[in-house]
Amino acid sequence: MKALLVIDIQKSYVSKYENDIVQKINERIIEAQKHQYDIVYIKN
Repeated sequence: MKALLVIDIQKSYVSKYENDIVQKINERIIEAQKHQYDIVYIKN
């Protein structure tokens, strides 16, 4: 089993990284969906 784990994506964290970080995360999510991986979202 393969899974994608997306952890705590909030504005306060995202702003500390590259400008296109949200786009890159979304691309990973789309790829995981194509391969039917489980996707787990963790938020605080």
